[in-house]
Order: sequence, then C-alpha cells, then structure tokens
Amino acid sequence: MLSLISQPRATPDHGLRLPVCGIFEHMDIAGLDLFKSIFDYLARELSDTKETFAIHADKVARGEVGARAGRCSLEWPEGRADQVKGRRDSFITEFLRQERAGKLR
Repeated sequence: MLSLISQPRATPDHGLRLPVCGIFEHMDIAGLDLFKSIFDYLARELSDTKETFAIHADKVARGEVGARAGRCSLEWPEGRADQVKGRRDSFITEFLRQERAGKLR
C-alpha cells in the first residue's frame, strides 16, 4: 500500500480495512491462486517486484490455494472459513450501519 500511496495511485483512505480478518486469513479465503494472478498482472505496474514470490508459485503448484483446498498459509478444517466469513460480514454490516447513520465522520 505504501508503494501505491507514494506513486500516488492511492490515498490512505482508499479501501475498507478488515481488522477482524488477518492478512493470511483474507488471502486464504479469497484463494492464493487469485492473489497470485492479480499480483502477476499488477506487479509490473505497481511494484518493483516483477514476478510472483516463489512461495506463492510453489503453493499454487501444489494445490495449496486456500480455504477451499483446506490448506494454504493456514490449516482450514471444515467450518473455519465460515467462521472467518461470518466475522468479516458482521464487521462490514456494522461498519456500514454506522457510516450510514453518520457516526463515523
């Protein structure tokens, strides 16, 4: 994100941060294969890093792509992804409720 702000392609207020979901939980829920595809496409424009990190490529090649595969950065026993998504969705719903009520400004 700091790279995007310094270019400037974004500002610090771009995007909703999800403090209820860690970066690895988020990456695993979305799927490492999706993150890898996005990074491969955007890295040329947004970063000095020009290719996928080896750990990402290795995990995708092994099929360790996230919650739907049961493993990636974290172990995903049955039901864990639903718990993380529930936490995330509750946070977003409450955030939007407060924002609409003008309580966040």
